[in-house]
Amino acid sequence: MVWALREYKKGQKSSVTYLPLVIWNKHWELDGSRVRCRYCLRAQELTDTRSFVHALGCEAWGLQAQYPSRDLETIVGHKIRLGLF
Repeated sequence: MVWALREYKKGQKSSVTYLPLVIWNKHWELDGSRVRCRYCLRAQELTDTRSFVHALGCEAWGLQAQYPSRDLETIVGHKIRLGLF
């Protein structure tokens, strides 16, 4: 799932990829109210602010900050402050 910023110019719709969200989507996936690691498929509630706990042996463990809900909140908040939503 890649979210895109939509621009409207002269009645035509085009999309511009929002890079921070693309990067987030490389590692994480939204599954209803849960966020899931794309590598080990372990999930945690979006409202859970603790560090993400991967399955034993997951290759994503240690690759990046392990707070997907907080990171997503930051990305969306930044888009809102910039008027891109």
